[in-house]
Amino acid sequence: SGMLVVLRFVSGAVDLDEDGFPDAAELISEEDRTAFRRWFVRVAESQIVRQSFAWNPQERDCSGLIRFAYREALKRHDAAWQRRSGVVVDKNLSDVRRFQYPEIPHLGERLFRVADSGRGFAPADFAPFAEAEYLMRLNSRRVGVDLAEARPGDLLFYFNPEHAEAPYHSMIVVENSPAGVWIIYHTGSEAGLKRVPADYLLESPDPRWRPVPHNPAFQGVFRFLILE
Repeated sequence: SGMLVVLRFVSGAVDLDEDGFPDAAELISEEDRTAFRRWFVRVAESQIVRQSFAWNPQERDCSGLIRFAYREALKRHDAAWQRRSGVVVDKNLSDVRRFQYPEIPHLGERLFRVADSGRGFAPADFAPFAEAEYLMRLNSRRVGVDLAEARPGDLLFYFNPEHAEAPYHSMIVVENSPAGVWIIYHTGSEAGLKRVPADYLLESPDPRWRPVPHNPAFQGVFRFLILE
């Protein structure tokens, strides 16, 4: 009949490492993990120059920056993507090869875990949107409280309960080199985004924003579970 049938085989929704994510939706090769990290950082940093028209204006806050960069990092980065996102393609950066958004095994566009049903991987636990608290608790694991342990693409989280409307705040580590640790974050105000060295935070006049072990507001350095 001339009909072409394409079969795509995807492994079952098993979760052998019991992190709540199906193993098929995790990046298992170091090449893919590196590709994700580099694109995640590139997308986040590009928002300093010009905020993407593909970034929902209603989500332009600290967790929104993470969600946007996460989603865009998992896409195919070609000329069409550049036109849609406004982010210039860097041909020196490889794309994630195992899968590309929105064709994420078992997840599709529902990238973020927002509930814990206690049943291992459960599709109903995932959604396209996740607040900073859920990005920290259900989508990443705590590496420690020492910034020296952070890798580009890792996250910093803070919890200030006196900020009733938004007690959690998040930041992205974009560099850890001999030049030091650099961080980007959305202020949640008209000030927009900042890209700063760690010293900027360590010397903050408000001790709640200092990323040090004895600061109870600082929750630590976190790493996405799909990289584990």
